Amino acid sequence: MRLPNVQITDTILAKFTKLKPEEMRSGILVPVNSSANAFNSLEYALNLAKILKSTIHLFYVIDVDVDELSESTIVAHRILERTYRKAESCVESLKEMFEESGVTVLTAESKIGNIELLIQRQIEYIRPGMIVIGRDCFTTNTINSLISQSTCPLISVPGSAPPQLPSSILLTNEHNIFSEKSLNVLIKIIQSTTQELTILKFIKFKKTKFEKVAVPHAGADDVLVSLNYQQIKKAPSANTVNDFVRANGVDLVCSIHQKQSFFKRFLRRSFSADIVFILNIPVMTMRES
Repeated sequence: MRLPNVQITDTILAKFTKLKPEEMRSGILVPVNSSANAFNSLEYALNLAKILKSTIHLFYVIDVDVDELSESTIVAHRILERTYRKAESCVESLKEMFEESGVTVLTAESKIGNIELLIQRQIEYIRPGMIVIGRDCFTTNTINSLISQSTCPLISVPGSAPPQLPSSILLTNEHNIFSEKSLNVLIKIIQSTTQELTILKFIKFKKTKFEKVAVPHAGADDVLVSLNYQQIKKAPSANTVNDFVRANGVDLVCSIHQKQSFFKRFLRRSFSADIVFILNIPVMTMRES
């Protein structure tokens, strides 16, 4: 569900979230629940925050249908209170875990209600620089909505994927058209990990090319990032990407998606979403800037 735009100034927004204006559009938002996959994505976010020297926004969400709790309003109220207290205690423990690891937690909240709506509102309020979420701890519709609507990079972490930093990174997209701005967060991850990126292109003629380019690195000498262009004579498909991932030991796939009309979203899932739900490794989706 798309939320209406929040008409609010940066100064008021910073006061609402207890953040300074310069801290807006920064940090990693990690929506979690009580599932094991959620804690897997938390560890992945923690590892990323360390290498990127980033901050964390914790958001514990609980989907509760009040009508199904009890016929008694008093009993339902007590159940909700107890559930909320447990969530608050969990958030506090997670916050301590991050801070003991040397990562600053800018916000730590827990809320009960419609998960998709709550996460979308939190994104609008905080405006993070990145989102890390457990792919299997929320519904397919929720993940699909985040992929299509999020204006910042989103990393979906499957429950079966080890929460370790990437050692081989692949970039692919359906149209092979993107700007440098779309890759800002990805470049930071590459510079801090592999310093190498494989770009997978789907074309008529198969060809492989290797080259090195200098990528700007703030506050230091330019970092050489090795670019490996792999070109495949096939139509774009998530299964083809999956085959390439398995054959080459890739452990992070990045996909740039273009905004789809309502009609296209109704007819079919995006190429990026297909990759997210087929691959059993973390997938970063980024919107074309």
